[in-house]
Amino acid sequence: MKIEMKRREILDLWRTMKSFSEEKVSKKFIFAIALNETALEDEVTAITKTRTPATEYAEYEQKRAEIISEHADVRDGKLITEGEYIKIKNEDKDTLREKISNLDIDYSDVIGKRNQDLVDFRELLESTTTINLQTVKYDDLPEVISKNDFLAMKHMIDMEED
Repeated sequence: MKIEMKRREILDLWRTMKSFSEEKVSKKFIFAIALNETALEDEVTAITKTRTPATEYAEYEQKRAEIISEHADVRDGKLITEGEYIKIKNEDKDTLREKISNLDIDYSDVIGKRNQDLVDFRELLESTTTINLQTVKYDDLPEVISKNDFLAMKHMIDMEED
């Protein structure tokens, strides 16, 4: 069945389909999953590729991480963290800010392009495309299915009774 879907929904459906174990579902369900994975594969690859940062941005991130590690508070050979952030030695905070600022200036074009790429990616996720999906009857769904999985698969579930 041809269905118009947002690309964000396609990624959600892809992740959900990949999470099912063949041993725990009906043959009809796994067959629909296999056909739909084939139908979605090129689209998912294209979407995923647009999210991957350019080599120059990866280089910037690597250099930034090295600068942070160089000024990080370390105990017993391990970086000290405060929540999700790496703790910086008090005496190094100004030096770190200066080095990061200089790095940001050196890579300003790369950072600007990456920011635009992320804006474009978010717009891409909200755009729609038509996909030919194999549907599966409600009765052929796994006995145990989460609400999120059910919602991700809503486009491929046939709610009609026989």
